Amino acid sequence: MFLHNYKYSLRLMLGNRQLVFWTLAFPLIMALLFNMAFSNIEKSEKLDPVPIAVVDDSSFRSNMIYSETLKTLGEGDDALHRDGQAVLKVTNSGMEEIARQLQSGNKDIDYKAVFTAEAEKVMGTDTGLKDTSPGNMSFVMIEYYSLIAMACMYSGLLSMTLMNYNLANVSPVGKRCTVSPARRGSRLLGSLSASFTVQLFGLLILYLLLLFVVRADFGTKLPQIILLSLLGSLAGLTLGVAVAVLVRINENAKLTVLISAVMAGCFFSGMMGITMKNIIDKNVPVLNRINPVAMITDGLYSLYYYESGERFIIDAVSLAVFSAVMLLISFTGLRRQQYDSL
Repeated sequence: MFLHNYKYSLRLMLGNRQLVFWTLAFPLIMALLFNMAFSNIEKSEKLDPVPIAVVDDSSFRSNMIYSETLKTLGEGDDALHRDGQAVLKVTNSGMEEIARQLQSGNKDIDYKAVFTAEAEKVMGTDTGLKDTSPGNMSFVMIEYYSLIAMACMYSGLLSMTLMNYNLANVSPVGKRCTVSPARRGSRLLGSLSASFTVQLFGLLILYLLLLFVVRADFGTKLPQIILLSLLGSLAGLTLGVAVAVLVRINENAKLTVLISAVMAGCFFSGMMGITMKNIIDKNVPVLNRINPVAMITDGLYSLYYYESGERFIIDAVSLAVFSAVMLLISFTGLRRQQYDSL
């Protein structure tokens, strides 16, 4: 019976053009629009190197830390400075002149000796600059991450549509399903499995578009991103089932409730502006802790910014718990549904 319900659910979803558009085609269109709108923004806002001048004397050449630091910061396409052509002349040796001026205020402190001693300690250590920031530090990626989160939660449209066909108070098909000997749990799992299959296909196309057409740079953590997307899709599917079972209104009204809930979650998680997520986290932190969209985007941001996977694991587990709670609520709601007549 499970396999029969699974096949029937697949045919039902793929035959619904409106459903296919919003869950499969719409995220692809948004990805292309984001690419056209934001692809040249970072180039136009690129920071120009700051022109500087350096006194190239024996003191500068002997200070390897200072000279190597300037050299490192001035190399590459993302250089922070470029050497100028200015010439600076002083009457005395730089460090000695500074030391004398400092000592003029306090004769008891030998600033030059203190500086020299500390410099020798630093010079004796293996010191250097190392860029440990992610290679894909782009604010445009935040938009793509938000799009992935939205696509995951839109999977709820799939599961809610299928559940509506299984509910007696929504559709004639649901009346026949209710009086049939098939178990409600089997119908629910079959519908969820079919929905998840279609969602996986949609995510696959979306990632192929982002990787090979838009050429979004996900860095080296693509497997973790895909795992989080799968958990986010499961959260969206179970949310759609819960709305279908618990909200006892007509099908169009349920659709409005689900889309409104998803878009509200997207708004609070920062899809319409990253500052909103910071505001919610600061003033109403509990709101985003129960918001599955915020769990997805927060997990993606943690992979984006942090080397440690602790925060990613917390978000992944939170999505799994959210899905389990939605499933439990849905099963309980289905078991309690009774009808005086069909």
